[in-house]
Amino acid sequence: MKQSGSAIFESAHLKKDGSIILIEQSCRLIDFDTQTAILCVARDISDRKKREEELLRTQKLESLGVLAGGIAHDFNNLLTGILGNLTLARASLPERGVVAERLAETEKATLRARDLTQQLLTFAKGGAPVKKETTLTGLIQDAAGFSLRGTKAKCMYDFAEDLWLVEVDTGQLGQVLQNLVINAVHAMPDGGVIHLAAHNITVKAGELPLAPGRCADHR
Repeated sequence: MKQSGSAIFESAHLKKDGSIILIEQSCRLIDFDTQTAILCVARDISDRKKREEELLRTQKLESLGVLAGGIAHDFNNLLTGILGNLTLARASLPERGVVAERLAETEKATLRARDLTQQLLTFAKGGAPVKKETTLTGLIQDAAGFSLRGTKAKCMYDFAEDLWLVEVDTGQLGQVLQNLVINAVHAMPDGGVIHLAAHNITVKAGELPLAPGRCADHR
């Protein structure tokens, strides 16, 4: 203050209700009644600090998105080579047999890994999920079978014969189903039966937190 005649700094103050308020102090030396005095103006900068934190958080997410996109592209290239070699290996073997079955299972697992890279790319681009029409029957059975491998649990399925097609991101929904089955397996360390069902329902306005219309109920 003595050198420049003014100073601007930030401080935190305790309010009567016990909360903390962020203040920007702007002080200046002035002459007051023939004496030198300090005039201070205090501004509440809590909202500004929140905006700065949100901007910083957004920038970090953007950087993370770029990193995730790069990893996803590199990983996808590796998976493409693996899938190509699996296809060539299966073509060189009889259609049936233990080895052919193992290669088919490996190919399915690799395709699931490719779906995960697609999720990373979706996150990196900040876009909407990539939806396509598919049947829930195969999606649920593949996800459950993958999650049950090496466990003592087993699944019982109850699917409607006329189950409607659904428009979903198969990678994301498959990941959700796998997580649910894995949680169920962890809840039954000694083994057990997991019941998975899928049926058609028609949602009425205000009945569920969903848009009215035809839906597939899976539980």
